[in-house]
Amino acid sequence: MGPQRGAFQQLVESQLVSENFVGKLFVYAPLHDIGKVGIPDHILLKPGKLTAAEFEVMKTHTTIGYDSMVRAEQSSEIDLDFLDAAKEIALYHQEKWDGSGYPEGFRPGYF
Repeated sequence: MGPQRGAFQQLVESQLVSENFVGKLFVYAPLHDIGKVGIPDHILLKPGKLTAAEFEVMKTHTTIGYDSMVRAEQSSEIDLDFLDAAKEIALYHQEKWDGSGYPEGFRPGYF
């Protein structure tokens, strides 16, 4: 059992989340940045700090990832409901408790 799996097990044992939820998180979390495939290389691979305009482009990776999975579902002839958790992770992984995240900028108290 790796360190991440140990942390997940602690969450389950604390009864704050279900084992099913932790399992989905463990499987789908690696897809969180899948939308970065749609970000131009000159921004994605820039060694220094991004300009404000470049950062605005970078912030679109969350919606690009979400939209890509939605399109995959729509074009598939099989049921892809398993992507529901992956879509949410891709879309909301940059949100922050204080409301300064993106793409929605959820305000404190939302969660």
